[in-house]
Amino acid sequence: MKRTIEVEYILKDEEGKEVARFQDIEEARKYDRMLDAADGIFDLFSSIKELDGVKENIKDEISFQIARHSEEIMEILGRINSRKKTAKKKTAGESEGRQDAADDAE
Repeated sequence: MKRTIEVEYILKDEEGKEVARFQDIEEARKYDRMLDAADGIFDLFSSIKELDGVKENIKDEISFQIARHSEEIMEILGRINSRKKTAKKKTAGESEGRQDAADDAE
């Protein structure tokens, strides 16, 4: 008789309710970290006065989706810093150009 041994990692919430099952512990840990991030995002949304009228289930779903798509979101947000750096370089370059022109005028 042929037998197999399977190991499953079961992620449960604080009430003991099963959230997800995984065959790989690293995938289970990654999903758990994603849920932690979603909780943090939800807490942030809950602290924003302008979002007081938004239903909790909507905040929860949006928080989950942001955490789920964090890599894509971080890539998009990373563009903010690169644009700021580019703008600072342009501003610094323009200032240097103005200074050079002022030095030449003297």
